[in-house]
Amino acid sequence: MSNLQQLLSEAVANYLQDLQHANHCSHTLRVYKTDLRAFEEFYKGSFKDITAEVLRDFFVQFINLRPATRARKQASVASFLNWAVRQDLIEASPLAKLTRVKGGQTKAA
Repeated sequence: MSNLQQLLSEAVANYLQDLQHANHCSHTLRVYKTDLRAFEEFYKGSFKDITAEVLRDFFVQFINLRPATRARKQASVASFLNWAVRQDLIEASPLAKLTRVKGGQTKAA
């Protein structure tokens, strides 16, 4: 594993630990971990070089999934990138440049 990849892996681990300390539910932790590990496997570049194009290429893999699932995957990555901004690891979230998937969920009557 490259030094740059270790930094991304370390940041993901720290983020998930922060979520756990903030008392997020176990389901949220599990799905965010799964989604972020998938991103780690996909992206092998520098953490600071994550761009909107990189994210677009990552999310296109999931085009055949339900809108709610795709929206959750975006939410997982968005939350992580926003955390990274607050931690001064990156200057801005590149996900802000993408149009987000609408969840497609309907409210129960």
